[in-house]
Amino acid sequence: MGTETTGRSSQWMRGTIMLLVGTLAGIGIGAMVATLGAAPAIAPESSLSSSVAEASPEKSSAAPAMSPFKASFAAEGSPAKSDPVKRYHKVWKAPGPYAADSNHTLEQITTIVNRLEQISELCGELCDTSRELKTAHMLDPETMEQTDVEYKRATTSSVDCDVLVGRGELLEPPRDTRVAPVYIPKVLENEFLMDGRVTLVPNYIDWGLKNGGTGQSYLTSSRQIVWTKQMIDTQIAQAKNRTLVGTYRVEKTTATLDLMQHMKLEGKRVLVVGSERPWLEASALASGAAHVTTLEYSNLVSEDPRISTMRPAAFAEAYAKGELEKFDAAMTYSSLEHSGLGRYGDALNPWGDILAVAKIWCVTKPGGILLNQVPRNTRQDILYFNAHRVYGPIREPYFTANWERIKGTVHDAQLYRRAELQSP
Repeated sequence: MGTETTGRSSQWMRGTIMLLVGTLAGIGIGAMVATLGAAPAIAPESSLSSSVAEASPEKSSAAPAMSPFKASFAAEGSPAKSDPVKRYHKVWKAPGPYAADSNHTLEQITTIVNRLEQISELCGELCDTSRELKTAHMLDPETMEQTDVEYKRATTSSVDCDVLVGRGELLEPPRDTRVAPVYIPKVLENEFLMDGRVTLVPNYIDWGLKNGGTGQSYLTSSRQIVWTKQMIDTQIAQAKNRTLVGTYRVEKTTATLDLMQHMKLEGKRVLVVGSERPWLEASALASGAAHVTTLEYSNLVSEDPRISTMRPAAFAEAYAKGELEKFDAAMTYSSLEHSGLGRYGDALNPWGDILAVAKIWCVTKPGGILLNQVPRNTRQDILYFNAHRVYGPIREPYFTANWERIKGTVHDAQLYRRAELQSP
């Protein structure tokens, strides 16, 4: 807490001094702020590892002025001790004024900002990606005892699971535009890029326009995907024979099966987040799981009684009614890196991926294991907007807050153990 308070004081003093200097020198605040709020440099196209879609320059006028105090967060006072959920944390406030851009009307921008300010107030420390990291020790995959391998870890003192899981209409609404946004709204750049610590690379994809040109998204599409029992049985047999191709080739599927051995899934209930092809579900069943529940935007239908499928709205409703039993383990593969980017029809949310992992924490039993595969880079954090994130040393700790890292990474897949919350 002391580090955060000092940081805020330094930012306030620095901003105040710059404002006074600017005033005395007769410099307009807008010019000074434009310098402070400049976006981070974009990597050249030649350095991209994936194709970059050509897009016309943004048609909007000059970027809206940012606050000269350069503070995305406003400190919230300490609540009464009787409040078991809300403790001291920072609340994001939009650095206005803000304006329409080439993707959004002013009304749409206002709606997005109002929603995110409300989310920030409810999610507490989770959405504060400036909080201090702690040094922790990775766990041994066999014994689950601490090793001498260190890593940086983020923790929180509280998590409001009723909000994270039960308020799907707030946290996971459809995006505010028919097609996916090409650019990050200026008012949200600092949060998406973590105050310039994440490199921005344009890489535009709109699932709806790629699939029929209608602008439909996963959230609004009426298409139905059916998983037959024969399909599941076939993939279970292939997994046991180590010949299952899955979505990402036999090599990655087999490596994932090896990781699952450390999860000890025999007789367990497993949650899979983000899946259209049931290779991960079949792998879990082949590893001994008793039942798998898949949470997915798409309209999935499972004809196999060992697999249940749910869309986010139904999942939130079941949780709110107390009808959702906690899971022994969870898995997600190449899914959460897209959360909050608008590519698949979800609303823009700079903390979308962080909240998605926190939601898994909420519905997993104490000590449960999470298999989480996302693109990783040990040296650099990158946001290929609006395609996906690449997790490096900056965002990874916040992304997996309240999970203990288990030693060993295979094809960017990593195991974590659900940790207990830390005292404030």
